[in-house]
Amino acid sequence: MSILSEVLISGSVPNKIVINKEDGIPYVIFAVHHQGEVIMMGPLLGRENKDWFNSCWLISKNDLLERYYLPYTE
Repeated sequence: MSILSEVLISGSVPNKIVINKEDGIPYVIFAVHHQGEVIMMGPLLGRENKDWFNSCWLISKNDLLERYYLPYTE
């Protein structure tokens, strides 16, 4: 089990920064669905107004674990 998977607790709001393995761009994990298989994430920057959540997206837990990592841990 990776350290990132330990952060993905069902129903949690981790607000953890993750790095895309392909391009090195940081993103934020905002919330984990109560069943733990869907994660809401978005850009690290760009929350200067109340509509920041419109730039967020959903990703499956498996895709997240495959494509992102926690900095300074792996």
